[in-house]
Amino acid sequence: MISVGWRRMHDVGKPGYFPYLTIFAWILIVAGVLIAYNGFGATIEDIRDTGQAKVQINPALGLAILVAFILVLITNIRWLVSPSLSGANKYGPNPNEVPL
Repeated sequence: MISVGWRRMHDVGKPGYFPYLTIFAWILIVAGVLIAYNGFGATIEDIRDTGQAKVQINPALGLAILVAFILVLITNIRWLVSPSLSGANKYGPNPNEVPL
């Protein structure tokens, strides 16, 4: 699956890591919000003591995380379904064009 996304990005003339960069950014946003809201030390202590993280999240933060997820999803879908560039780009020839 990773190689398919990578090649698809090359078809549209973008670096192959673009879809994975946005997903990584979303993961960092979620982790940052949870750590900022609960505190890093409290989260580690909860996991050590109970085996679970006690997450108390404000509904507004939950909505912000949901919106960030939806934006990342829409951006990735837009990149993955956009048409290939006509002709060759810096990553090679267009695989959809048949040479005459």
